[in-house]
Amino acid sequence: MHRYIARRLSSDVADDLAAEVFLVAVRGGYDPSRGEVRPWLYGIATNLVAKHRRAEVRRWKALGRTAEPRERRATRRRRSRASRQGR
Repeated sequence: MHRYIARRLSSDVADDLAAEVFLVAVRGGYDPSRGEVRPWLYGIATNLVAKHRRAEVRRWKALGRTAEPRERRATRRRRSRASRQGR
């Protein structure tokens, strides 16, 4: 499980997510009548990897919004518009 996750993300993140896979599996309860356990665990891992990526994108977007104060962005836009208009 760890190697599967580490190939898709980083080894550091894989440590935590691999543990979370088994936590989710224990809480979710496995039904043997549905088939083998391995594909079920890989499905959980795939969902956790996707969830992690979405959270990472949200974090980066939030950082991008806070990196530059709103007033400075507005001033920069006005200057850019003025220079395009030849002022």
